[in-house]
Amino acid sequence: MDYEVKYLQDQDVVAVKLKGRLNFQMAEKYSKEAVKLARQKYCTKFLVDHSETIVKDESTNIHVSAGELQQFGFQNTDRVAILLSDPDKFTHVANLSNQNSRWCLIKNFSVDDYDKALEWLEAAEEE
Repeated sequence: MDYEVKYLQDQDVVAVKLKGRLNFQMAEKYSKEAVKLARQKYCTKFLVDHSETIVKDESTNIHVSAGELQQFGFQNTDRVAILLSDPDKFTHVANLSNQNSRWCLIKNFSVDDYDKALEWLEAAEEE
């Protein structure tokens, strides 16, 4: 699993790009790195690109449930847009409203909807 975590200054977003097989330990590692960078930049918006993540057919767990993200350091003030090449394959990764006040907001987007994902993240500042 390769990944890159970077701060997109123009959008005030921490972006994570993943490639290869994913496991819980790697998800925890890149998540904690992303959260650390975001806190340094006073940023609360994340764009996680799973378009090149490889998952086994029997497992579609990409470790982005609200509970897992909270465990990795995400806070209720954070917003996470997730880019997926096949969003229908990850229907269990629901577009969640804040069901628990301690959880961050999560929304799935097709990789083709990159601009919509950024718009959704930008809308966080207007709320």
